[in-house]
Amino acid sequence: MFAGPSYLQSCTRIFAPDAQYSVPVILNILKGISSAMMQLNSHGLIHVDVYAYNI
Repeated sequence: MFAGPSYLQSCTRIFAPDAQYSVPVILNILKGISSAMMQLNSHGLIHVDVYAYNI
């Protein structure tokens, strides 16, 4: 199967499991992730297994 903890465990390994984030905070996190992915792609690299555990 997959290496590492389950999806839920990986999402809560740093943050409290009952934490709630505002939409602007979530969008800011997603913008950072997408920016990093675009940077990788601009150098010819493609990360094909992006999931919470490896972000």
